[in-house]
Amino acid sequence: GGARVRPIQSASISVLGPLMTLDESPDPVLIDQFLQTFAALSALTAREAINYANNEEMNRLRQMVVMLGKQAKDYEAMQPQWREFLRALGEIADNLVIHLIANDLRAQFVDQMVKLGIQPELRKKAINEVLSSLKTSVTERNGDLAQSAVQQYFDELRRSVTKIFGNQRSSSREQGK
Repeated sequence: GGARVRPIQSASISVLGPLMTLDESPDPVLIDQFLQTFAALSALTAREAINYANNEEMNRLRQMVVMLGKQAKDYEAMQPQWREFLRALGEIADNLVIHLIANDLRAQFVDQMVKLGIQPELRKKAINEVLSSLKTSVTERNGDLAQSAVQQYFDELRRSVTKIFGNQRSSSREQGK
């Protein structure tokens, strides 16, 4: 019996959740790596979905982009719509491997982020550019533009989260003085 200890490099994605809770504050590098990976998967999914969507699916995506636009001023209010949009893209793209990886990433990571109450502040200009590109990508059936827009969204999210954790590190250093 007993637990086996293996090097982290040979572990599975299931260690992400526990790694997030090792310290009071999660490792900013780990958070950035998660966002970077999830962004790549989401951007690829967006491209595939737009390229393969039928007319009915495109209409649904158009409506979802409009709803995202209505929530653009409030990050918190926008999140359920954004998750639903990404889920719809995933259903349309129908890539089982991406589904499985994304499900594990979400299960291991997103819950931890929610528990921590992290609320990124996304720049209005960046979000407006993302939404404009998404709207155009759906209208013109341009998968590459959709991929770029989703990547831009996650880049903005990464920028904001990095800023939050940079500030947390600064304030914890100041408290230690």
